[in-house]
Amino acid sequence: MKTVHLLRHAKSDWDDEALQDRERPLAPRGIKASRQLAQHLKTQHFEVDLVLCSTARRTRETLELLRPALGKAEIKFEEDLYGAGADELELRLRRLPKKVAAVLIVGHNPGIEELASLLLPPAAGPGHFPTGALSSLRLLVNDWKSIVKGEAESIGFITPKEL
Repeated sequence: MKTVHLLRHAKSDWDDEALQDRERPLAPRGIKASRQLAQHLKTQHFEVDLVLCSTARRTRETLELLRPALGKAEIKFEEDLYGAGADELELRLRRLPKKVAAVLIVGHNPGIEELASLLLPPAAGPGHFPTGALSSLRLLVNDWKSIVKGEAESIGFITPKEL
């Protein structure tokens, strides 16, 4: 089995209209939510082998606040994750090495939400996927190349309001 965790970056700051979208930082609410999520993940003994993170500032800042909960996971920042849709994200998963058992993708909507909906059975998707939400899915495959759309199992979904 393989596990994929899909994290939408925490709440970003919109105060500086001169900033390009990629350069928007986290809002104070997003910083707080990321710290709370890190504490929650520590208590859950959260484990991933690999983290794939968009290069946008708000995703990098979200990840940095989660690092204490990620152990020795390998971290890769990937330009292509910025603005990636569900199909691109699925293709990225399919390229993962077989040795990776669990991956965390830190990205953006609508791609993160759409990927969850694509992998889960119809009507089993998380629905609304607010900033800072984390969806955990179990894939009943031994190799990432064998992902079957609509056959993942939801093993968790948490939002900042629940922390």
